[in-house]
Formats: sequence, structure tokens, C-alpha cells
Amino acid sequence: IHLGSSSTITNAEINDEVSRRFLSYVAPVLDRATRAHGRVSVNLTEAIFPIGGESKKDASVEGQVLFQDVEFAPGPLADQILALLGREDRPTLKLDAPVSLSIADRRVYQDGFALPLGKLTHVELEGWVDFDRNLDLTASIPLTPAMVGNRPLLGNVLDGTRVRVPIRGTLQKPEIDREALNLALKDLG
Repeated sequence: IHLGSSSTITNAEINDEVSRRFLSYVAPVLDRATRAHGRVSVNLTEAIFPIGGESKKDASVEGQVLFQDVEFAPGPLADQILALLGREDRPTLKLDAPVSLSIADRRVYQDGFALPLGKLTHVELEGWVDFDRNLDLTASIPLTPAMVGNRPLLGNVLDGTRVRVPIRGTLQKPEIDREALNLALKDLG
């Protein structure tokens, strides 16, 4: 089956189940998120789904997913990211931006995903989630005063600085590489 650029999904309403079963591949922070609501649109550039026969090819998809006023309570990955940033509260999070989507080799690749944290900053995620729900992501996170021991001078000097942190594991059990974070912080020192 071959779908072209005229194939779209527009303003599809989402809930917790849709977030967990489908959207968590594009936006891993939606896995096991609760109180998810909002809308999503998908614009395909091209999608190929081999069916029948002896074909060794996997599905391939290129396109963009646009989140529209998607709000949710954090799941395990978002909880870990918030904790890493020193946020003890668990605010309702909101997605309202496009994400580039590519499916190849039984993996869902995303690029351009940004998780807003208030009005001033965001966490960027890129990488992939495979069909078995394994993760290979990199988070670009802003340094916060809590991450540098709440030292005002360091907080002011590092304002706007970002570090890249690997996230591995599975959607069920995401693992932020804290050792890599510590090395990145030492390098900044």
C-alpha cells in the first residue's frame, strides 16, 4: 500500500489510550501519561506498507505530526525529566508543535520534538522508539539552578546553557544516563 502526500489525518481527538498505544512512539513522554486530551494531525509525505508475498521490506513512513493543545499529566519519562531538572511539582504539560516523523527498520524516528516547561524553556528529544518499545533518545535539557546546587552565581553564568543526555531502556522503564549528565556538567566546569 502506497500513500502519498494527500493522505492526512486532521484534528483527531486523543485520549490516554491513543497516547499510550500510538502517540508514545512519536512523543515518548506520552507513554502512560494520564488525563491526555487535545487533537493531533498527521501530514504524510509518503508511506509504504508492504503486504503479502515474500517481501523483506518493512514499512516506511515520512511525514509530520502536529500536536494541537494536547495536555496531559506526566508519565514515567516526563516524571524523570522533571526530576532531573529539579522540578518537584508535576504540572500538567502541553504539546502544541509539529514533530518530524520517519518510520524505517521497525523504528519510529522523531526530530524536532520539544516539551515546553513553562513559558521560558523546553526539553528537546530526538532519536527513536522501536516497535518493541525500546528507546534510543537524546534529550537536550536546559541547565537549572537546582542542577548546579542552587548556587546563584553559577545559575546566572550558565543561564541558557543546554546539555545533551542519553535516554535508553524501554517505554515501560526509561533510563536517563545520569553518568553522562554528570560528565557533561564536569566538562562545562
